[in-house]
Amino acid sequence: KKIKLFRIIQTLKMKNKKNCNHAKWYDFFFGRFVRSLGREATLLGNFEKDASLLDVACGTGEQALIYAENCASVRGLDLCEESLELAIKKAENKQCKHVQFLCGNATKMPFADKEFDYSSICLGLHAMNSSVRDAVIREMKRVTKERIILIDYAKSSEENPVSKYTRVIIWAIEKFTTDKNHYTNFLNFMNNGGLLNLVEKHNLQLEEAKGHYGFSILKLSVH
Repeated sequence: KKIKLFRIIQTLKMKNKKNCNHAKWYDFFFGRFVRSLGREATLLGNFEKDASLLDVACGTGEQALIYAENCASVRGLDLCEESLELAIKKAENKQCKHVQFLCGNATKMPFADKEFDYSSICLGLHAMNSSVRDAVIREMKRVTKERIILIDYAKSSEENPVSKYTRVIIWAIEKFTTDKNHYTNFLNFMNNGGLLNLVEKHNLQLEEAKGHYGFSILKLSVH
């Protein structure tokens, strides 16, 4: 029996929905790594079993489904219909009935204030322009009761061989596998201090941080 996710995505579509044709490609190359980030974020988040969580820019659902192993209720929000179709199929195959995937704009989320205990975004902020990035963080603060998990590229000035190699790999991925707007937004994100700049700008309280192969995972309080 199919989960009633397709109906949810149809009823909550927004005017600025977008189609994309890279979802399967992204899943093939990066799905395993995104799952590893999800597991690290889950350990850092230490979610209560009855917690509700919103996964912003959820893509093909890898992160949301990892969170669903530890939370009572998970919703994933994304603009890309192709990615959401893959996410829905994964949830159906795993019979995750407490996960819902919605098509919507993260700058104007269709959720009530403080609707979720936690919210998270993984590898989405660096792809946004600065005004959209700020709007997404403001919306995450609005809909979250307790804590926000941010996962993205780390801004590092370390000069050891591993750090240098990691920076080169990250730059190559962003330069040669994304479009011009994405790459421009990535450079803006990194040049302006990455995640830590957003933490300070939006008055979030850093509770704990963890590094993972050139990425930062931050647990933040919204209080």
